[in-house]
Amino acid sequence: MKPTVMGMALAGLSACGIVYNAVDQMDPEQRAVWIASQNTDTLCATYVGGAAVGRDTDMMLEVELIERGLASCDGRPVGVVSRGLRGSATFPRAQTGTLVDDRDCSDFSSAADAQRFFLARGGPARDAHALDPDGDGLACTWGQALG
Repeated sequence: MKPTVMGMALAGLSACGIVYNAVDQMDPEQRAVWIASQNTDTLCATYVGGAAVGRDTDMMLEVELIERGLASCDGRPVGVVSRGLRGSATFPRAQTGTLVDDRDCSDFSSAADAQRFFLARGGPARDAHALDPDGDGLACTWGQALG
């Protein structure tokens, strides 16, 4: 996928260490695409920016960074936000109507793939596919994968 002008600008800002919140302003699917397209240094700089990004963006960054084998970025442990939600019924869950393209945990090759999909579709606040029935913000077995 070609990087967007906004994506290239954000990568430049992040690489320079400038704090920004433009990533949070993207819709979840755009944010997921941007995160997947960035190099690890840019993702770490964004993650370490902490106050510059919100919980949902931090969770997306954590999935990508953990899948890339990082335990920390510049001294900040990766996974803190997601681990803090594990086991807590933070997000109310109500079953909605049947989806045309419904997904189940067994449809994903890994817990990380399920979590990426879940977050890109509006999770943790929304769970149209019932991937997080306990409402802790972690799809399928992603909580267990965090260690």
